[in-house]
Amino acid sequence: MASRTDSALRGLRDRLAAMAAPPFRARAVQLCAAAAMKLVADEFRGSHAPDGTTWKALVSRKGKPLLDTGRLRASFSVSPLVDAFRIGTAVAYAGYQQFGTAARDVAARVARQNARGRFISGKARKASGKNFEGTVTRGGYLVRLRAHRNGGIPARPMLPGASLPPTWREAFDREISRALRAQIRGTA
Repeated sequence: MASRTDSALRGLRDRLAAMAAPPFRARAVQLCAAAAMKLVADEFRGSHAPDGTTWKALVSRKGKPLLDTGRLRASFSVSPLVDAFRIGTAVAYAGYQQFGTAARDVAARVARQNARGRFISGKARKASGKNFEGTVTRGGYLVRLRAHRNGGIPARPMLPGASLPPTWREAFDREISRALRAQIRGTA
């Protein structure tokens, strides 16, 4: 009987010692990274910042903010580090959405739009082979924009700032607690 108890204690001691080893820490980081990706997805779905505040409503179109094409939402990824992870996006305009922009004066210009009202670049226009030099030509037309004051882009944070908001902290605590319980039970 004593040998079974000694064996169980030895196993528990080994599992507890393994918590300080790199594989356990790496697993905990992976679980937290997955939780962070879920939190970002939840923010896009609910149109809210990491701290729970609702993103400012759209002015230029109907629908939810930051979900026009889904490109920004789909671009988030995590990179594991030694005892941490990095979450981010390579989309160039993400910073404008995260931090917002200041109001500025916009000069009058001519902009090409497609039939859906989306602006298209000169390069895309040339590649399409369509003639945009008229009022309406096969789905594309020219629009003259007047000078106006651009109100800027309101900040719509997708990632936490310097400190973790409670929802993020709770999610990470929950994942680390699960990993610890599994390690202690020997089911990790």
